[in-house]
Amino acid sequence: MSNNKKSRPKVDKEASSSGSIKNATKVDLTQGSVAKHIFRMLGPFTIAIIALISTGVVDTIYLGNLSDPDRPNLGVYALAAIGIAYPLTFLGNSANIGLGAGTLSAVSRAIGEGNIPQARRRAAAAILFAILLMTMVVLFLILLVPFVLPMTGQGEEVLSHARAYLYISL
Repeated sequence: MSNNKKSRPKVDKEASSSGSIKNATKVDLTQGSVAKHIFRMLGPFTIAIIALISTGVVDTIYLGNLSDPDRPNLGVYALAAIGIAYPLTFLGNSANIGLGAGTLSAVSRAIGEGNIPQARRRAAAAILFAILLMTMVVLFLILLVPFVLPMTGQGEEVLSHARAYLYISL
């Protein structure tokens, strides 16, 4: 940049006027401030992380306040069950996040090369692979539940809540 003008991302005006995803606004990430591009991309990521964390907070508040006259410690049992189940659900979520990161990398590289058909093929293959792999991961985790949960040393009431939660959440 020799002319001291502030660099702005290049935007394809024709693509942005059509309104379709196929012809969405294109931003050249090789032009302009790196920090600005990073912060622009961090916005959606930050919202997703906040949403993910807030669901855990809401679940904890809700479960901690559960009450039933016949089961006075229901909230405590529910929170204990979630604590026991968390490592197994985390394994499933981690596999899913890893697949998403790999897909994003493969598809982004194809788009960066200007090879949109290749990007579409990679995305479609990744979706099929994710369905297959996550089905296998979930089945494996469901098979693990009867063996792993008793290792925690919890009573049957907590274990029954943990099993129910896992069978729903996995």
